[in-house]
Amino acid sequence: MPATAPRIDTSQDFVRRLCEHDIIMPETADLAAYLSAHEQLTTLLPGICLEARQALGRDVELSLEVYKDPEVDDQYLTLYARKERYEPDFLERLQAVNDRFSQRLEGVLGYFLLATDFARPRGSHVI
Repeated sequence: MPATAPRIDTSQDFVRRLCEHDIIMPETADLAAYLSAHEQLTTLLPGICLEARQALGRDVELSLEVYKDPEVDDQYLTLYARKERYEPDFLERLQAVNDRFSQRLEGVLGYFLLATDFARPRGSHVI
């Protein structure tokens, strides 16, 4: 049987819902492959991303990416929060948002993290 390219969601409803919350997805192939292997996350992500957007505001760039550890064979889904200027309490704000949805992620295959890499926003290059 020939291999097919992984898809995030056959209806594309998933992508549309994330775009509604201004979530950028710079590497859709990596994202699709990860979500194909961890389908339960696909159901939870739009709600989690909406919560993150509401809590962090419109001045924060949210970028959904697959983090690939360069030292070990490990990867996980990360929603990076990036700003032009980081307030002193920014990490506490991220942790408060993480605390809101951490229980929903228990028992779900795959791993999801809301974090920052303290990089500057890359721009509004939605898929």
